[in-house]
Amino acid sequence: MNILFLGGDTRYRYMIEELSKEHVVYQIGFDISDNNIFEESLDSLDLTRFDIVLFPISGLNDNMEIKSEKGILELPYEILSNLNNETLFFTGLKTKKLLELIPISQLISFLDDKEVEEINNELTVEGTIDNIRNRKNDSVCIIGYGTLGKELYWRLTDAGIKTFVISRPKELIYNDHVMNYYPLSDENILEVFKVCDIVINTVPYNIIPEEAISAEYVPYILDIASFPYGISEEIVNKYKNLMEYNLYLGIPSKFAPKEASDILLKSLKKVIDER
Repeated sequence: MNILFLGGDTRYRYMIEELSKEHVVYQIGFDISDNNIFEESLDSLDLTRFDIVLFPISGLNDNMEIKSEKGILELPYEILSNLNNETLFFTGLKTKKLLELIPISQLISFLDDKEVEEINNELTVEGTIDNIRNRKNDSVCIIGYGTLGKELYWRLTDAGIKTFVISRPKELIYNDHVMNYYPLSDENILEVFKVCDIVINTVPYNIIPEEAISAEYVPYILDIASFPYGISEEIVNKYKNLMEYNLYLGIPSKFAPKEASDILLKSLKKVIDER
């Protein structure tokens, strides 16, 4: 089987090395010196040659860009304008651009595999807590109360850390009896920022207002949300010297890359075995 890794992080590097033992593996975006792994070029790429193509977990953004170990790569539009109906495309996030260019029947998200989703979330939570472990963390604010926000809230609360939650009202929040809950608003973000050592954003939306960033005191901001992130690029660049902002993406690949790779490989092999 011909498999192409089109960008990706450390998780994919482990997968490339393992799959090359049984399949013909090609890659773009990695520095790998191995005679059994072939490097492709974007200039002459024909995706119809491959049985499986893997996009990064973060997918393809609106600017036709993907992330790789070599940095950001821009894909020529023509590459995705001439596809067959047999190639399967894997990603993590089914981004707007991927859904626009690839037939839904050929696009598979690793995150649709419940086992992958659970382990990915678990490693993201562990990696987030590890990031703030050695910082002053008497009080932490979590923006968003989805799967990650909920797990972070209870882990931090159980550790004795005063934890605030800012989120849109949800029945789940009330059922969980969350303490220090504030409905989502610019005013509440401004108020909670004043009393927190750390803010963890889990909402993939420019949700943190400029007023909170330009205040006299700005807590450490750990942004673990996917694109377009919790703060706009314009505001980050404007105040980068006045705040400590960490856009902490792909946490499983940083915190436990081998474990994260193993579960992705297991999920991929399920599909390969069915073909």
